[in-house]
Amino acid sequence: MIPGEPEASPAPGDGRSLASPAFPNDDGSADPSLRAILAASDRGSGFVEALRGARLLASVVAVADEVASDGSDKNSHMAVVSMVNARGERGLLAFTGVDSLAAWNPTARPVPALGRDVARSALADGAAAVVIDVAGPARVVIAGNDLHVLADSAPPPRFDGAMSVGTRLTSQRYLDLLHGDGERLLEAAEGNTAAACPSCEGWTVDDLVFHIGSVYAHKLAALRLGRAPGQGEWPVPPEDASPEDDLAWCHAELHALAAELARLPSDAPAWTWWPPEQTVGFWQRRMALETAVHRVDAELASGAVTPVADDLALDGIDEVLHIMLADSGVDDVSGPEVHGGVVTVTVSGTTVVGPASDMFLWLWGRGDAGRLEVLSGSAGDLRALVRDATQ
Repeated sequence: MIPGEPEASPAPGDGRSLASPAFPNDDGSADPSLRAILAASDRGSGFVEALRGARLLASVVAVADEVASDGSDKNSHMAVVSMVNARGERGLLAFTGVDSLAAWNPTARPVPALGRDVARSALADGAAAVVIDVAGPARVVIAGNDLHVLADSAPPPRFDGAMSVGTRLTSQRYLDLLHGDGERLLEAAEGNTAAACPSCEGWTVDDLVFHIGSVYAHKLAALRLGRAPGQGEWPVPPEDASPEDDLAWCHAELHALAAELARLPSDAPAWTWWPPEQTVGFWQRRMALETAVHRVDAELASGAVTPVADDLALDGIDEVLHIMLADSGVDDVSGPEVHGGVVTVTVSGTTVVGPASDMFLWLWGRGDAGRLEVLSGSAGDLRALVRDATQ
């Protein structure tokens, strides 16, 4: 799970200082517009980039270096505070205002810094995330690729102009997204495993965790065996495993698969179910996309859905059109094309346009057709073709 649970214990950092620009007129109050963005369930993928220039408050506390005989602090220093979860993963704490800082710890001192500099401090300190307003009013976790985007060390994707696109991402980008979405999936699932999964009929969130963990374990076995694994050739939890056991197992399989996919060259031979592409790169792509869809499933169960990264969503649309549909015999397809940030696809006479994340999730049965525009044909017919191709 991504670090930052309220029940986790605070851990002082190593004393690194955040670069703190001057905010001469800042009284510590939160920016209402920033809080509104963070509280919105449909804030969009661009909010992380917008956070770079926002004033946040890091938290510092006094840490004793030497304790006197009476138990009082003899010497101490101020340290930036992280949250540590049960797996030892850390998230650097940041706050939108002194009220949300005090709600977490009334004795902590605020240090104002730009969101960009908070993220850079987190990365330099080896933290996995920045956790904003951990005690509310709206807790937001910035992790994975988003953390690098916030730090301005990885540019967010931009789709401008009109173009017919080659959508493939780099191996490292796929791996970053696999890790980031996998961690967010598990964070959404933790504490919510008994909830129904509305996008997966008949499943609970625990069933979802078991499924995605099994997918990771199966693909890891395929990579190591060099062939399709037979039944029983990949590990699964025992029948009496608790939901917490399933979460821990899924987390371990995620990291094991990501490590194997990172170790192997993308053009190395590997068994896949798609004959034209028998490479490790196929699984780098497929696992990033699989994880993004199921991360949204977990978020739908908790009610706080975040978009799929635009570049991955666009690539996922391409996969649906040119692999999933092609594998089921549908070849009358064109796209995806991008025009000023809007994606256009045409399948068997039906043309649909919309934002990349909305289009991708709708094709996989997780989105709202009302967020798209049908230029010709029937959206229902297109969705039925895709449903048959992806079952």
